[in-house]
Amino acid sequence: MRYAEICVNSPVAGRQTFSYAIPPSLNINAGQAVWVPFGEKLLQGIVLELSDYPAVPETREIADIIEPQPLLSPAQVLLAYWISRHYLSPLFDAVALMLPPGFGRKALTFISASISEDFDISSLGEEQRHALELIKEDGKISQKKLEKALGQKKAQVIVSQLVRRGLATRSYELEAIKIKPKLESYLNLAITTDQAEQEIAKSRERKTERQAALLEFLAQQSQPVYISDAKKAAKCDTSVANTLISKGLIRSFELESAKKRKKPKLYLSLLVRAEEARRIAVWLQERITARQAALLSFLAEQAEPVSLSEARQKTKCDKTTLNALVQKKLITVQLLEVRRNPLTHYDITPSSPLILTDAQQSALMTISQSLAPGEKKESKVFLLHGVTGSGKTEVYLQALAETVRLGKGGIVLVPEISLTPQTIERFASRFPNQVAILHSQLSPGEQFDEWHRISKGDCNVVIGPRSALFAPQPDLGLIIIDEEHEWSYKQSDNSPHYHARNTAIKLAELTGAVVILGSATPDVETFYHTQKGDYHLLQLPERVTPSQNSPLPQVEIVDLREELKAGNRSLFSRFLSQAITQAIASQEQVMLFLNRRGGATFIQCRNCGFVFRCRRCEVALTHHPDRNILVCHQCNYQIPVPQFCPRCSSQRIKFLGMGTQRLEQETGNVFPQARLLRWDSDTTREKHSHQEILNRFRDHQADILIGTQMINKGLDVPRVTLVGVVN
Repeated sequence: MRYAEICVNSPVAGRQTFSYAIPPSLNINAGQAVWVPFGEKLLQGIVLELSDYPAVPETREIADIIEPQPLLSPAQVLLAYWISRHYLSPLFDAVALMLPPGFGRKALTFISASISEDFDISSLGEEQRHALELIKEDGKISQKKLEKALGQKKAQVIVSQLVRRGLATRSYELEAIKIKPKLESYLNLAITTDQAEQEIAKSRERKTERQAALLEFLAQQSQPVYISDAKKAAKCDTSVANTLISKGLIRSFELESAKKRKKPKLYLSLLVRAEEARRIAVWLQERITARQAALLSFLAEQAEPVSLSEARQKTKCDKTTLNALVQKKLITVQLLEVRRNPLTHYDITPSSPLILTDAQQSALMTISQSLAPGEKKESKVFLLHGVTGSGKTEVYLQALAETVRLGKGGIVLVPEISLTPQTIERFASRFPNQVAILHSQLSPGEQFDEWHRISKGDCNVVIGPRSALFAPQPDLGLIIIDEEHEWSYKQSDNSPHYHARNTAIKLAELTGAVVILGSATPDVETFYHTQKGDYHLLQLPERVTPSQNSPLPQVEIVDLREELKAGNRSLFSRFLSQAITQAIASQEQVMLFLNRRGGATFIQCRNCGFVFRCRRCEVALTHHPDRNILVCHQCNYQIPVPQFCPRCSSQRIKFLGMGTQRLEQETGNVFPQARLLRWDSDTTREKHSHQEILNRFRDHQADILIGTQMINKGLDVPRVTLVGVVN
């Protein structure tokens, strides 16, 4: 028997693995997801190692396989171990970084009674009897429902007692899968195009269906039928009967006994034999209707299967039309997996590589040499240090093109989701239909589809923030970290706490990939490694066309104390105010940066000095004037705007400090002619909001863009000639 070392999805598992025996019926590989018994529960686990000997004397068996194929590559298994050791994080938390979206599922516990008929239930305690009664009522009760009735701890104790005494048994059922591939119905011809044209040529009106139904009904009757009953049975109107009468197939008449009535009753009967009527009815049914002909004609024009939704939109067909063609075996309907494409809102125009400067060419050549097969340099980490506008992105693109040419894939990391739309446009235009994106603002379905596209090797390029580093790129050749100095590459809010830059370098070491760290202002630690010789320094000292003749932006530092002395109490210095006015007059654009969102950044009682703070985080609450609430930006704790101080009951409540909402309001007051746009986490809650704001600003639908850190991460907007950092 073989054994597996498994990291288990349990908070008590910590940084250790657990030994499990592999049943002979299961084919287990490293990196595979499995169900394992853990205490009294059934939990998810990931197989990290296989061995012929267990690490402990007694082991339990793996219950079942979750996925038939391994979810982690050998390099990712080693990376998970490294993250757990290096950052002192639970092992499963490190593994979870690399698992597909929607992976987390629970095994639901159910309790069933197993009492023999002669058992004396009075020998049990009152609580145990009550629990058994609840179990017997449902036949099988979920642990959660029992806990709700008895209390969590009490229910767990009682169930354990009953199971030990053999009076109850546990069983497990898996939670429903949260995210699945999206399936859509597609239509295709089941006959040749020539045969379809023949069917279309003999198409009929919809009324012939009713004619066939009426003939079929009358053929089944042994005597004349009252016309109202016939119309009801055939679901037709009087015009259908009149058509058959005109064709000499049926007749209408009055009974002798009814001729004296004011409103005589009409009856219908066949003028042909029943067998002939049935033959004609079949012939009528075989002819297709005008709607069926329209759908058949549309499908005959298509070179490949068409989605049902598109066919309905183009031909206005309904379910009846579709089913009729399927029954006649003229078309087929099949369920196909369709991609939830997050790039549908992007306008991608293919682009060609640009001519490189000498410095760019030198940097690219050095990187390409490391990408070459068989290259065994000690370090494959490069710091691409280039001034603003020096063309670092073009070096990324051409290095990535060389990686793809060698049959490998790449991962491109950006510091902010806000930068992702701009990066996607550049890379997708150079690598059409080869780019996947991964970030938290995608829908769960989009994340699921992108993850599986990457794992199948369908994407040469993966783009996203730090979490995209763990994409299942099958043959990783290049990792690019743009703006490598940014603090947002550090994950500090959730476990595991890791630095994406250092983790990327470790992943590259495990896979043999090359790492490019790009920045105009490198991190001190990174630059120190270049001085030690750990990393290779590549310099881009000059700006490229059209910026090469433009000097680097002039930086003006304004002492606001001097502004106050001069009587200027505005949020804007005189210098900044004048520069904004000139830029707007020249049809140029302005960006104003303030790394605080909301209105006032803290609220204080001017009588006793009390500051309103979050009761959980102890940080000052921020005023959001649009909703008139105070919000904690750490945990989202919210309270209404207070009217009185809770300490001294004073009404002298003062709103102090400034966020982007207040800056937007003040900017509108000072520059009423300017069109404003705000970009922060309050304005980007909707899907595609980052892209929409960026597109609006680039299309010059706004003169001034006000934002937090989202706007200072390398946006490329040609009309921007002024950036103000507001204190």
